Amino acid sequence: DRRASNMQSYYRSVSVDELFFNTDGTMRPVVVTTGVKQIKYLNPYDRIESETIYKQKGIETDFTNDGGGLMLTAISDGDWTSIAGVDFGTGTKKMNFRVASGSAGGTIEVRLGSPTGTLLGSCPISNSGSWTSWKTVTCNLSLTTGIKDIYLVYKGVGEPFRLNWFVFLKEPTEIKSPYTGTAISIPGIIEAENYDKGGQDVSYNDIDLPNNGGQYRSDAVDLSAINDGYTLGWTADGEWLEYTVNVSQAGNFEFEFVASSLNGGGEMSLTQGNTTLANAITIPSTGGWATYRSFKKILSLTKGQKVLRLNIVKGGINLDKIVVKPVTVTVSETMFETAGITVYPNPSNNGVFQLSQAIEWKVLTSQGQEIRSGVGSVVDLSQQLKGVYLIKVDEKIVRVIIH
Repeated sequence: DRRASNMQSYYRSVSVDELFFNTDGTMRPVVVTTGVKQIKYLNPYDRIESETIYKQKGIETDFTNDGGGLMLTAISDGDWTSIAGVDFGTGTKKMNFRVASGSAGGTIEVRLGSPTGTLLGSCPISNSGSWTSWKTVTCNLSLTTGIKDIYLVYKGVGEPFRLNWFVFLKEPTEIKSPYTGTAISIPGIIEAENYDKGGQDVSYNDIDLPNNGGQYRSDAVDLSAINDGYTLGWTADGEWLEYTVNVSQAGNFEFEFVASSLNGGGEMSLTQGNTTLANAITIPSTGGWATYRSFKKILSLTKGQKVLRLNIVKGGINLDKIVVKPVTVTVSETMFETAGITVYPNPSNNGVFQLSQAIEWKVLTSQGQEIRSGVGSVVDLSQQLKGVYLIKVDEKIVRVIIH
């Protein structure tokens, strides 16, 4: 209301003032003020719906397809919203915006105290593919602590974007360390929920808040209970978790990823620092979120303590655990070291290989992912791309080449 705000434009359709009553129950005349006092400070580390507004200019709302509720729409250059009495505590240096754009996009300026106040950060918002395709954008801010009023100023040509929600990311106060205090032993079992301590951007990256499953841990990683413990769920593109492990002896290891997916199409990778240990760990539909299957990779690790990062390349995966077992693999170029079975021709021009006797076999990629299996004396890889593959018989392996 203009009278309450003492400004020359209407920024809210309703103003609220405290009512006072006489001892006989009659109401005293209402004196227009700047409004009632804030009941409690706003927690910036819980997801804040975009329609949570203290003051605003030029904003409209509409229903969203992004999980229901309302969104800010019809945004124009120079429009803004604000939230008041925000308690940042020890501080934040990052925040996430949930946005969609079917245009050229724009920028969200995060300012302190007013639409022209100190600039804490400027967040570019690009085209997301359509007005109904939503994405989460992370932005850096100047360190912000204590209790503040925050203004979000929207910039861009036409309607640059729509906004569903936003959240500030608390600066981690924990020191990065193994969750149980001791590095996970390899060989052994890496439980998905036992990622390292340390917090957001230190030991994990989770796109949204809070823990959607509400189980086991109180941070942002989404965990839910299953029959034999807990599972990682609600995974989204770009999320990751880190695990400190201790490898007892250098060698080859079978990594068994126990995962589920309703629709399939999810993908993970495993890295150590700048080294990629496994790419394209794809998870097809397992028939339901509660139906877990095993997906295996053979990887090489050096001895000693190290940090493994599990990357969610494409979401839509539940991960229960990773079972790591040692494997003893002898790689030959022509003969399996069992029963004198040979492979020929090698290399092959057409991708068809002959075994000297009929037997059960499996075909792996050069990274150890199983792609075919069968029984017989012919291994037909004619539909595969040219390159190096591994034919496995009784835990013995022959390296074959398709020219």
